[in-house]
Amino acid sequence: MEKITNIDFHAHILPGMDHGCKDVDMALKQLAMAKQNGIHEIVATSHFYPHAESVSAFLKRREKSYRQLADAVALSEGLPAVKIGAEVLICKGMEEMEGLEELCMEGTKVLLLEMPFSKRWEPELIASVLALKKERGFEVVLAHVERYSLKQIRPFLEQGMYAQINADSLTGKPGYRKARAGYYWKRGLVWALGSDIHGLGSGYDRFGAALKHFPKQAGQVMKKTQELLESNRI
Repeated sequence: MEKITNIDFHAHILPGMDHGCKDVDMALKQLAMAKQNGIHEIVATSHFYPHAESVSAFLKRREKSYRQLADAVALSEGLPAVKIGAEVLICKGMEEMEGLEELCMEGTKVLLLEMPFSKRWEPELIASVLALKKERGFEVVLAHVERYSLKQIRPFLEQGMYAQINADSLTGKPGYRKARAGYYWKRGLVWALGSDIHGLGSGYDRFGAALKHFPKQAGQVMKKTQELLESNRI
């Protein structure tokens, strides 16, 4: 039987990087929760806010935080592997920004992009998203697409971008996010599943529930995630 690697594509587990994880002790608890819920690999996607920090400053902080976590993980056994990436908040003109390659998922040209929480996105902003793929050559994954309207997201998917949904939207309480997540999930449009874990909340329990209740679909998504990462290595 083919072994499936369960990948959490979107997680805030690097200590001190953002509001997702305050210290190494919390990060280790998060990793233990992930292990208990069947996760083998985690992409640490700390928030990158271009209006607040330069790429170089972010990378310096991330390296220090990752090393702190890696040293602690080395003393434990059986915890999920941790890869580095970032959750990049889009801004107008981002396609001109230097160093974005370093914000991609480790060793790839796959970029996790967060859209703003607004009902209407300016044409210039949309143009920047498209340029990241067409001009810079990134494979863009849109973070937690269920937070936005289908009308906003659909044009990007039609341009060859990818959808990531959060497990807590898929298996959590009924509401518009669950309905939208189900829409993408049932139509095979999801290429990555994330816990979007912040602190010690229920994100990994929800992730585990998705693996348990939708084993076939979850397996298909994990294979697509692996395919996306493997086919875009640099």
